[in-house]
Order: sequence, then C-alpha cells, then structure tokens
Amino acid sequence: MILGLYTKADASKLQQLLSLKQLGLSLEEIYNFIENPNYNPMLVVQAQLEIINEEIKLKEKLRYELEQLKTLLSFNQNISADQLLKIMELIRMNESNYLAPVMVEKMRALLNSLTEEKKLKLKKMLPLVDETQKQSLQKMILK
Repeated sequence: MILGLYTKADASKLQQLLSLKQLGLSLEEIYNFIENPNYNPMLVVQAQLEIINEEIKLKEKLRYELEQLKTLLSFNQNISADQLLKIMELIRMNESNYLAPVMVEKMRALLNSLTEEKKLKLKKMLPLVDETQKQSLQKMILK
C-alpha cells in the first residue's frame, strides 16, 4: 500500500503544496512561502475556504438565474436583455479568477490593520507578480 510509505508530515506537506497551488502560486513561490519562517498554513487554509465559499455563492446565483431562464423558456415567455446580461455576467464571473467585492474589502481591511513593519514583512513574503497583475491588484485594493 503506497500510503504506508508516507508519514503524516509528508501528507501534511503535500496538502499545503496542493493548497498553495490551488491559490495560483508557482512552484517557486510555493517553496518561498513554505520556507519563510513566518509561514502560517492556517492562513492558507482560511484563504482557500473563503475563495471556495465565494465560488459557491457565484455558482448558486448562476444556478438560480438559469432556473429562472428555464422556467421562462418553458412557458415561451419573453426574456429581457437585462436578464440575459445578468446571466452572461455570472457566467463570466464563474469562468474567470473573479475576486468578489467582499474579498476586496477584506483585503483592504487587513492591509489597513497592519503596522508598517508587518506591511514590509508581508511585501517580502508576497510572490512576484507581473506589471499587469500589480496594476489590477492596485485598482482593486487602492480604490
């Protein structure tokens, strides 16, 4: 049995690697996070849970709108352009790495609560991002 070859620590490390990978980090970034003495796996799990909860909310909204559309279609009812646009927007949000306004607000609150020293530490821990990603994050966080 392959499971017998791995220790609990191995399984824990693998879970952390997979969690960080799901958050979109590269292998190099994952290594830098895990090797950082300030690394806290609980924060990674919390971030994962929040992202998944937001994804569930978006999928539930999309399901509701699609059910409404199905009902209207089954009774040959007219469908407004607004209804179709709303569904298209929900589809777009479900397909992309959309960050809900609630998450942006949480990020702003966290940033505002940090001391300058902690902000500097966090900046050192954050993975490098390209200029386009940096501009997008600045627009969301620094509105």
